[in-house]
Amino acid sequence: MNDLTSFPDGTVVSLLNREDKYRAIHELILKTAGSNGVQDSFEFERAVVEREKLLSTGLGHGVALAHGKTGAVDRLCIALGFSSEGIDFDSPDGEPVHFLFVIGNPPEALDEYLEAIGAIARFMREPTFRDRLINTHSEHELEVLLNRAFDYEVHHHAS
Repeated sequence: MNDLTSFPDGTVVSLLNREDKYRAIHELILKTAGSNGVQDSFEFERAVVEREKLLSTGLGHGVALAHGKTGAVDRLCIALGFSSEGIDFDSPDGEPVHFLFVIGNPPEALDEYLEAIGAIARFMREPTFRDRLINTHSEHELEVLLNRAFDYEVHHHAS
């Protein structure tokens, strides 16, 4: 995945306040767009919401991977919002989402996007990793943990 930093400073929001999934997506994009290099946060949000309306991106185990393909980003960008109360995401297991990942990719970055989705899905499947994230209260520490897990998954599963 080239020299991509998956979770640069400012891309994790540890206290996501919204309980509605569309408001949560809006809040997360608004708070992290500058750190992610988003060119047009309105267009980015539109692409993510449009995709979410097609089919819920709730994976289960309290995790959602809301994403959109858009020219509003010039590179793959990822942000994480944590909600202690949980967000109703119409997840397959019916459980609220505590970990909301928002991913944007330019149309030409399909490989990077698929690699990122796979890496996040793999490390977020681990209950001990999710517990560790829940018990970490510093946004910087969350970014460090996520970067380590992301980098490991990308390099470990590289073809």
